[in-house]
Order: sequence, then C-alpha cells, then structure tokens
Amino acid sequence: MKHIDETTQLPYSKLADIDTTVYRSWGITIEDILGSWVNIYEPSKIVRRIVLEREADQVYATMYGIGKDGTLMNWGRAPLEIYYDSLNSEVIEGAYVRYDMGFMENFACINIKKGVLVLGHFSKFKDDSKRHNYFNREFFVKEA
Repeated sequence: MKHIDETTQLPYSKLADIDTTVYRSWGITIEDILGSWVNIYEPSKIVRRIVLEREADQVYATMYGIGKDGTLMNWGRAPLEIYYDSLNSEVIEGAYVRYDMGFMENFACINIKKGVLVLGHFSKFKDDSKRHNYFNREFFVKEA
C-alpha cells in the first residue's frame, strides 16, 4: 500500500488519489470477498459457482459453469485483479478476472453490495463458429 507522501509525488495524480482518510462504512475488504459464492438463480446455465481464495498476496477466482451434459465445469483458477476506492484504501470497489479457453475468452467484472456478489460476464468467441459475443449479469450469495 502506498503512503500519502509517496502518492503526492506522482507525476499524474489527482485530489482523489490523496484523499484517503474517509473509509466508506459500507465498503468491503479482502476478507469479505473470500469464500464460495453460489448463483441465486439455480437453473443458470452460465456461471453456477465462484470460489475466491487468497494465496500469499494474490486472490484467485475459480469459476464453475455448466457443461453440455449439465454437470459443473471447472473453468480453472485465474488471478483476480482488485480495484480499490482510492490509492491508499483497503476498501474494494470491484474486481476483474479473465479466462482464455482457447475458442472463447471470458471477462468477468465483480462487485459486492449488501452481501450480494454481482457478476458482469462478457464472452468473446475466437473460433469461426460465427456465434455472437454476449454479456450476462448474474447474482451470487456467499455459502454459509
């Protein structure tokens, strides 16, 4: 984490970069996002489950979609890129994860408000299937 003194010396900075004394009372931290999250819409055929885990200083996402046969399909583990509400803050505003499955890339933006993880999911096809790229939004709650 940068200190305010270091931040003010950056060549491209703005007032919001150094105004870090006020934390939002509703903000979330790393500990809040860790764990297993399940889709509130059980019949979802895109992302059914998300597991967020920390290893050293990195948080990883493992997403589970639904395969052709209707069973859970592990998309693999990918680094989660976390975005904070300011340069010195521990309050998380959102996160981003990317999966490259060869024939398709998946980009997922995550934010959590009032205990609900909102996943904005972009799928981009790279094969010659002529399928349209698509966007989907899904909602998750943390498993107890």
